[in-house]
Amino acid sequence: MADHDDEILSCLVDRVSRPPYDLHGVSQAYEQMGRPLDDVVVVLVGGTNGKGTTCGLLALMLEDHGYRVGLYTSPHMMSLQERCEISGVEIEIGDFIQTARFIKQHIKEEVFSQLSSFELMSLVAFDLMSHHQVDVAVVEVGMGGAYDATNVLAPTVSIITSIGLDHIHELGGSLRQIAQTKSAIRRPHQPLIIGADATTDLDDFWTHLSHDRKIFAPAYCDDSIGILRQFGSQLCHPQTPLTDLTVHPLASNASCAYQALEQLKHFSYLKTTRSADSVTQISSWRQRYPSVLTGRGQWIITSTVHYFVDTAHNPQAFRASCRWFKQTVQQLGSAFSSSFLSSSESPHIIGLVHFREDKQPEILRQLAIQTFDHTLIFGGSPHSAFYQNHLPYPAVQDSEISQAYTLWTNFDKAWAYLIEIQQDRPCYVYVGGSFFACQCFFLAQRDHYLFCQDRSGL
Repeated sequence: MADHDDEILSCLVDRVSRPPYDLHGVSQAYEQMGRPLDDVVVVLVGGTNGKGTTCGLLALMLEDHGYRVGLYTSPHMMSLQERCEISGVEIEIGDFIQTARFIKQHIKEEVFSQLSSFELMSLVAFDLMSHHQVDVAVVEVGMGGAYDATNVLAPTVSIITSIGLDHIHELGGSLRQIAQTKSAIRRPHQPLIIGADATTDLDDFWTHLSHDRKIFAPAYCDDSIGILRQFGSQLCHPQTPLTDLTVHPLASNASCAYQALEQLKHFSYLKTTRSADSVTQISSWRQRYPSVLTGRGQWIITSTVHYFVDTAHNPQAFRASCRWFKQTVQQLGSAFSSSFLSSSESPHIIGLVHFREDKQPEILRQLAIQTFDHTLIFGGSPHSAFYQNHLPYPAVQDSEISQAYTLWTNFDKAWAYLIEIQQDRPCYVYVGGSFFACQCFFLAQRDHYLFCQDRSGL
């Protein structure tokens, strides 16, 4: 790659946002670009959890109705290319670089030099969607809402999937403060869809929010559950029946996506381009598993370990994810261990998680105690005040095991420990958080583990 390409790529990945946060720079850049998505139907999706999966499900439904759809999500799991798709096809890195270079040439240097990587990446995605002449742009908010780069758009429909305590240093320490920031993505006289997971302890806030077109999405409906059933082999363990998906962590996300589609159709924001089957009968979905669903409650199967990989990284998401994981393990019962003739013990249930200080670690710790036999915690020094204060047992490093916790300062060593203990006893391993999910997928690919993508092949 040429040096100037390296420079542009560095702009896309290395520039960090710093306070004070505002839209001044990115708004100037978007104006100087000619506001490329102003003539496109835009769905802007915010919230604490579930933004990416809501975007992915809505994009699939729109594509099945014959529309050309641009999809922009963040962060990526394995590759930068995952962040922007045009009708299911990821944008090549070369196209990212070429578009970023084009933007640099067409906006003022003092504006370009102040853009964070996320702001620049967002502008690149918007320009690519315009260039590819999409009918609909489905866009995930990065963090917050009011001062997020995606809020320069003029959304036709806005969605708030959920409200929980996360990024409290940037967004505020109360649910109400966070809801206020995230609800800033709404536009006057345009639909605002409020997910069921956004209303907990916030009924009064939403009731009094000044907006004339609030739509409260139910936790689930027949159509939204039908949507999830299209991905049954990816969302459920292959040895469990596709029964009660109403309690699946993604149920409310599917409901938000379905409500958004209904709003777009009902108010003629979109013109039907072909007669589609019911959204719950879309066989083509089985042929494409959107990247934004990867690592969202996904099972990876090896000969002795069943990994449950989920990017949940805050109490609200972790609680829902642990509930589904625990329910699945209980459904499986002794079926897992009976397939291992050398083992007479019940499966070991292990959690591999990261308790960050700004993620309410005490709540996460209690959830882990209720869910796992043993929790492997990665990150930081074992002598730091944070770990000393929040671990119920003395923090120990690497292969030294405490009663219920082990602190690992090296992920590869933690992974090696998992490989070691699975030799004698089958295991269920919960891998939680974006960083761990990425690492798990990388190592699983390296070690040729079986990704549970197709129920019929198992």
